[in-house]
Amino acid sequence: MFLMVYIFALGKFFMMLAGLDPASTFGGMGSSREAMISSLIEPSILVSLITVGLTAKSTSAYQIMDYMKGVDMPLIHPVYLMTCIALLIIILAETARIPVDDPSTHLELTMVHEAMLLEYSGRGLALMELGASIKQLAFITLLVNIFIPHDQFILISGTGAVLLSLLIYLIKVILLSILIAVAEVSTVKLRLFSIPNLAALSFILSFIGFMQYFVLGR
Repeated sequence: MFLMVYIFALGKFFMMLAGLDPASTFGGMGSSREAMISSLIEPSILVSLITVGLTAKSTSAYQIMDYMKGVDMPLIHPVYLMTCIALLIIILAETARIPVDDPSTHLELTMVHEAMLLEYSGRGLALMELGASIKQLAFITLLVNIFIPHDQFILISGTGAVLLSLLIYLIKVILLSILIAVAEVSTVKLRLFSIPNLAALSFILSFIGFMQYFVLGR
């Protein structure tokens, strides 16, 4: 999981370089804002992954998801509940969603992700937007497969089990996407200097979950 997170961070690094490359004012502004938001949200990602990894005794995404299948209703447990809420905030920040960023705006005071793409068009812009969508899907997949892992049925095997698991996975992704959309339309874009407060909230939640792992027992 750490490899996945830092591959995404590497992609974000090159995205910031792409924003600086045209030497436009908007590109430099968006890149600097993106660097600030990334540095603020990175500790929350690490603490959340370490907390989940401690419970599964591994940092392998496959082993963590396999372990979580044996946990009965993970979101009832305070450790997983706090970590899940922290990851929801992380998804909003990492995928340029409201209230952290508005990917559809062209106002110079509010745009972050869009400012880095402002000078691009055609295939280059399409690939950048596709990369952002894949990143969002990967984070959503990670969250639903860890905290809502119940997609396996013992009574069904073979191709039927695969198709049923795929259907349940799609339903979980759609429901979480709807939840993110509701969060977007229910809030407004935060001021740039208020984003550290949201990042601090996600870090506090993830750290509380980390401490509860030791307080409530392994």
